[in-house]
Amino acid sequence: MALEDKFNQAVSEWREHCKNNSFHSVISPYLDCEAYRNIIAMGPAILPLIRDQLKKEIEIGAKYETELKRIKIKVFGTDSVKLCFGNYDKIREDAEYNQYTECREESIGNAGFKWCYAIKTIVPEFGLPIGEKDSGAPIEKVAQGFIGLKVDDVQKATIKWLDDNMSKYVPAH
Repeated sequence: MALEDKFNQAVSEWREHCKNNSFHSVISPYLDCEAYRNIIAMGPAILPLIRDQLKKEIEIGAKYETELKRIKIKVFGTDSVKLCFGNYDKIREDAEYNQYTECREESIGNAGFKWCYAIKTIVPEFGLPIGEKDSGAPIEKVAQGFIGLKVDDVQKATIKWLDDNMSKYVPAH
């Protein structure tokens, strides 16, 4: 089986694992599976595949953000509503929103920022800077011992890091 096929199979299995183990506030349950270990074992040769996966996730995510705005306007009359507490309960009553969340999950999965952990394991030198609170950085210190992630920005910064550094780890074809 070709490397890309092995990678895609392992990613599909990892997505399923993440889906079945969702809603954890720590990363370890998402990374504790054979599929993730198989991805890591493929080594630096898969960095271009990870980059392509991240780009695809960003494109699909943008499409779904547009759809979410449309649904928010339908339900609330505006797209500037935060989906928490009562607002989240209200939007979950909408059949289109529920269909949207199912389709989004199937399309993107929830690897998202978790690719950073895979890259860091494959290439220990990988790292994104951590900014101070409200600095605008993709990763910020939010309280003593805690960081906040802007997932979309982390994905974009990770792609940039890969574009800038991948040639050090993956021979040109």
